[in-house]
Amino acid sequence: MDIQKHQKQLRKAYKYGATSDQVADINNLLQGGTCELCKKTDINNLVIEHNHKTGKFRGVTCQSCNMKIAHVEKHKNYDTCNLDLLDWITYRGY
Repeated sequence: MDIQKHQKQLRKAYKYGATSDQVADINNLLQGGTCELCKKTDINNLVIEHNHKTGKFRGVTCQSCNMKIAHVEKHKNYDTCNLDLLDWITYRGY
């Protein structure tokens, strides 16, 4: 991940209420390139995941997982949702 994108993601984490400890963890995740949800590694494809209603920071995901979360939230489509995804959303503060 280039330095500007990395710094932008860290600023987003602060914006969405991440604590200093969480930002340190996020920094490690961004450097390692691992999605917290699917565990795939793609250092250039990570985003700061947050609840769009509350603005609350939830974690670091790949863009694919981020889109899945957005779809579930938008359509309240829980019955077709992967259980790991639903557990992650619930645990992180849906």
